[in-house]
Amino acid sequence: ILFTTAGAISAGKWSGVAFGAGSGGSRMEHAVVEGGGWNYTAGIRVAGSAPVLKKVTVRTTELRGIQVFAGGAPQITASTVTGTTGGDATGIYVGAGGRLQVSNTQIRGSTTGAIVLEPGAELIGLTGMVLTENGQDGVRHRGGTLGSSETWKSFGYPYFLIDSPVYVRGAASPVLTIEPGVVVKAGDGQTISVGEGASGTLNAIGTEARPIVFTTA
Repeated sequence: ILFTTAGAISAGKWSGVAFGAGSGGSRMEHAVVEGGGWNYTAGIRVAGSAPVLKKVTVRTTELRGIQVFAGGAPQITASTVTGTTGGDATGIYVGAGGRLQVSNTQIRGSTTGAIVLEPGAELIGLTGMVLTENGQDGVRHRGGTLGSSETWKSFGYPYFLIDSPVYVRGAASPVLTIEPGVVVKAGDGQTISVGEGASGTLNAIGTEARPIVFTTA
């Protein structure tokens, strides 16, 4: 299956494929989506639905290769996202309230970052990932207030805090759990603030074999 443009392929020529709340049990397999991202969209957008994307290639896209909005919960396996440029140029962007299950997937050549995560978004799976030639080969956390619990998973690539500080606090007493083996790279002036102004907890328990490392980006 090929979703493409007329003439020479270039990013941002059309708006891409969108899965909305009424898309039910949608599946896309052995497909190529290229040239999407027109008008600040993405190659594939998922909102309020949980499509299965298997062996899908999203390439030559403006802004975001795949974007997951609140209520979106795609399952992505054995896929590739390459050549995302322009704007924040992100391979996969997961917004607050979104849930991404991804494995055995390659993200390459996104000029800002491979995966970008807003507070309140969820990442699961993350086995067999290959992240190369991106602005950040890892998870770029946008920072802000974590009002609900969140887990930063160890999968062989770092988490980057370079946009805003992270504040773990709120009425729900959120917990930030950082798994053994995670590396957190912070930009100048960034911080992880826990329990300032409201209840919040940090659970970062490394091991001798798999320490948690906090360092600069």
